[in-house]
Amino acid sequence: MNWDSEERRRFVRVKCPCEITVSAPKKRVISANAVNISAGGLRAFLGEKLSPSTIIELTIYDITKEVITCTAKIVWVFTRKPPCIENTLIYDTGMEFCDIKAEHVKKIKRFVAAIASGQDPT
Repeated sequence: MNWDSEERRRFVRVKCPCEITVSAPKKRVISANAVNISAGGLRAFLGEKLSPSTIIELTIYDITKEVITCTAKIVWVFTRKPPCIENTLIYDTGMEFCDIKAEHVKKIKRFVAAIASGQDPT
């Protein structure tokens, strides 16, 4: 990844291997695990490439007692070759939450704060 040295994130981000599903226009539903999450979005490794600016339906499982559904925008995608799997590509994908309930944002913030401070998020 080529990031400049300036940190531009507005939200604290924590590692979070929660399950997600992504539903994109004219694509099948993609199941994956998130790599990290913040109140503003998440990062996941997907098996299919989605173009930046694509609006998707996103479902997040396992970080609160309820399933979180929202729309999100694909912000960036990097193509990667997994080190142990030949002839396969994965797509490191950054997603920004667009249409998400305020109560879900609060739940994600509480979850992230708990993880960041070393507490049990449940």
